[in-house]
Amino acid sequence: MGGFVVACRAFLCVAACLTILGLTTRTEAQVYYNATYDASAGTLPDSACPSWTITDTATPENPTVAAGVMTISTSVGTENITFRQVSPNLFLPPTLVIEFRGKFISGSSNNPARSPMSVSVTTSPSTGSIFFIESGGIFLTSGELIKGPSASVATSDAFHTYRIEIAGTAVSVYYDGTLKLSGSTYVSASDHGPTPRILFGEGASGAFGESQWQYETLTTSRRECA
Repeated sequence: MGGFVVACRAFLCVAACLTILGLTTRTEAQVYYNATYDASAGTLPDSACPSWTITDTATPENPTVAAGVMTISTSVGTENITFRQVSPNLFLPPTLVIEFRGKFISGSSNNPARSPMSVSVTTSPSTGSIFFIESGGIFLTSGELIKGPSASVATSDAFHTYRIEIAGTAVSVYYDGTLKLSGSTYVSASDHGPTPRILFGEGASGAFGESQWQYETLTTSRRECA
C-alpha cells in the first residue's frame, strides 16, 4: 500500500510539472476576440481596450478626435503616425478580417506604391500585405515598393467602409460591401518586419497627408480584454 501511495505521488508530481511546462496533451478550444477602436468614444486607439500602441514621429502634429472622428495628419515624408497590435499579444486566426470606416482628405507621395493612408499586416516573419488608400483609388502592394492590384473608387467624398480579409496567402479587399481587390501576401523584410502585427494610420515612408477614421475592428485570437 505504501508503494502505491508513493507511486501516485510521483505521478501527480510529474503531471503537475508537465502542466507548468505546458507539455500536457490536453488541448483547449481557441476563442477569438475582437480588437476594436471606435472614435465615437472620444479617445485615441491607445486608450481603447485592448489598447493599440502609438508611434508618432510627427512635429508638431498629433492625432486628434472630435465628433466621432479621429484625424491623422503629417506634413513631411519622414513623419509617421500609426497604431498597431503586435505579437505576442496578437495571434492571427486562420482567416483574418479587418474592417474600418475612413476618409482620405489629402496627401502626397514620392512613390506611386505609397500613400499616407494605409493598413499593414504582417502575417509571419517578413511576410504580409499592405493596403493603401489614395485620392480616387485603392491598391495593394505586391512587392517592396511595387504597386499591385488597384481600383478607382471615391475615397474623399465621404466615409467608406473597407474590409480586408486574409486567408492563408490570399488577400481580398471590399469597398462598401463590394469586392474590389484580390491579391496575395509577399515576402519583404523591410515592408513587414520580423513580428506578426497589424498597423494602421500614416506609416508610409516618403508620403504625407491627412486621413480620417471612424472605427477599426479586427478578429484576433487573444485574451479577452478586462
